Amino acid sequence: MSLDFGLLQIQGIDAIKFLQGQVTCDVAQTSPTQGTYGAHCNPKGRILFSFYLYRRADDCLWLQIPSMMLEQAQKDLAKYSVFSKVAISIVDKPIQLIHSPVQLPHSVFQDDGGIIRQRTHEYYEVIGHPAPINQVATFSTATDHWSLLDIQQGIAHIHPETRDMFTPEEINYTLIDAVSFRKGCYTGQEIIARMHYKGKHKRHAHRFVLDSAEIPTLGSNVISNISNQKIGEIISIAKSNNPNQFECLASIQDDARNHAMISTHQTMQPTDLPYAIPQTEVQ
Repeated sequence: MSLDFGLLQIQGIDAIKFLQGQVTCDVAQTSPTQGTYGAHCNPKGRILFSFYLYRRADDCLWLQIPSMMLEQAQKDLAKYSVFSKVAISIVDKPIQLIHSPVQLPHSVFQDDGGIIRQRTHEYYEVIGHPAPINQVATFSTATDHWSLLDIQQGIAHIHPETRDMFTPEEINYTLIDAVSFRKGCYTGQEIIARMHYKGKHKRHAHRFVLDSAEIPTLGSNVISNISNQKIGEIISIAKSNNPNQFECLASIQDDARNHAMISTHQTMQPTDLPYAIPQTEVQ
């Protein structure tokens, strides 16, 4: 599935205070050079939308959100903003993933208002038209490659098909510092914290390779090749660099990682993530 993003802006003197009470990450700990992943949840602790947060200033925050979720995310936050001095709007700026053969400056904000965020040694996310990318030969990449990069880095995103389906822990947001258990209350916090401290979560996002000529749909069931019972769902999927192969993230029961399949004709081969899932929970 191709992946593209848009920007939601929260602006006003209450921007940090307002968002701090709505999302899983610690907004107060961000800075113009340090962003974070995060999620906005319903009162039951299930994710309504996911994002990457840029702190432009104390009174201006940008949320980078999958484009298909942008308008819904604006509506979700607007419901809680009535008593806060903030304005929530969609920002019209191009966002792209570029490949650069030379090192680019990767402090988040540039003087001209653009953003450069390094993702790997040679790949950068770029918002707007910051001056440094005009000074070297850079190449925009296909959105399919962006999807694949995020899967390989273990970064999950919520789409319309998976809205209200997962808790933050079930897509590994607790493992990429997208959830703070110290910052205090936010929507869904009580349930998320209770499940975390009781150790009730026995499922996470796992990375798989699929041999298939047909792409599975987001949110589709993953089943066990032993019991033939449902063990989870597809979070995200992208074409692999190999023909007739896909890579995906699937939120599944940890003890069923080695027995996952989409159907009787589509087995799933587990492969590594760049970070560790608690070994006591994976078999």
